[in-house]
Amino acid sequence: DCLPQIAALSIKSGNGLLLKGGKEARMSCRFLHKLITQAVEKATKGKVSSGVVSLVETRQEIAQLLSLDHVIDLVIPRGSYGLVNFIKSHTKIPVLGHADGICHIFLDTDLDVAMAIRLIIDAKLNYAAACNAVENVLFHEGLFEDGRAGKILAAVRKEGIQVHASKEISQLLGKDTTCAAIPADTGFSTEYGDNRMSIHVVKNVSAAMRHINEFGSGHTDCIVTNNKDNVEAFLTGVASACVFHNASTRFADGFRFGLGA
Repeated sequence: DCLPQIAALSIKSGNGLLLKGGKEARMSCRFLHKLITQAVEKATKGKVSSGVVSLVETRQEIAQLLSLDHVIDLVIPRGSYGLVNFIKSHTKIPVLGHADGICHIFLDTDLDVAMAIRLIIDAKLNYAAACNAVENVLFHEGLFEDGRAGKILAAVRKEGIQVHASKEISQLLGKDTTCAAIPADTGFSTEYGDNRMSIHVVKNVSAAMRHINEFGSGHTDCIVTNNKDNVEAFLTGVASACVFHNASTRFADGFRFGLGA
């Protein structure tokens, strides 16, 4: 569905478009591109050329296009970590794209436990491979004092989420809960892309913000709390494109924002 969505956005915003789909969808892209160009010519009675939306099919063409910084205004790569980084390192054209999706949920001490459980389950399991799926959950240390942290962890693990815990959390949980260790090579910057997530304990909202700004990717991060002061601090202090209060990170989506795609 990527090609018609992006084509519609470019036409509506009055921008020319060069499209390069994946090789697996080459025939589908050709057919959809043909429909779009025919529709443009028919709707404008030929006033707008069908070339306003063009299709590129080979990697060789991409290499040539990336050198045209005097002609092309913007490159928007949509795909894997490797693709985005390749584009960024092989062009002088401005690139609008993100390579990582290290999203966080911070569980403050003043929260609705049932809500926290629902949000974590949705943010992790709704589509675990998505760039807006949660990868790290930060627990306020106060949640361990009355057993709420254990209740939350038990509930999400029951749904199939595999938990990788920091040393600090493992010590707090004790022998009652056995968790895997956080990957030594990537640490809190691990993008699992599956049903695994990392958990860590922080002292307060300020510590949570420092952690997120250090290890996050600037994509989407959320605070779960009923404390208005902490909400304000979090929303203004986290340097991410999307910062949410009591909402799943999966809401970071153009369609849900009402932008059409």
